[in-house]
Amino acid sequence: MSDNGRAHKGVSTFTVAIDPENQGVVLRRRSDQGVGKQQATVLVNGSPAGVWYTPGSNMSHRWRDSDFLVHASLTSGKSQLVVTVQFVSSDIDWNEFKYSAYSMLP
Repeated sequence: MSDNGRAHKGVSTFTVAIDPENQGVVLRRRSDQGVGKQQATVLVNGSPAGVWYTPGSNMSHRWRDSDFLVHASLTSGKSQLVVTVQFVSSDIDWNEFKYSAYSMLP
């Protein structure tokens, strides 16, 4: 499998569509886990949502999908989110090949 993405020590910002009836949102990121201990802060619509931390590394199985839960207090009643992911630390960089958003529905 191959994919295109980005590795950085800065910031990524993107907008995702969500269901306004959501009870929270799961963000999923595909990354290269050959880079260990990736940590970034996450803002949703400018409000702090937490720290996204992907521990460890794996040089044999490089692709990894990891999830980040965005609390309903930041998502409920909204049809889209502006997500900002800011690098904090890692063995090398924060890398991102794909982001997906999943609305948690009742």
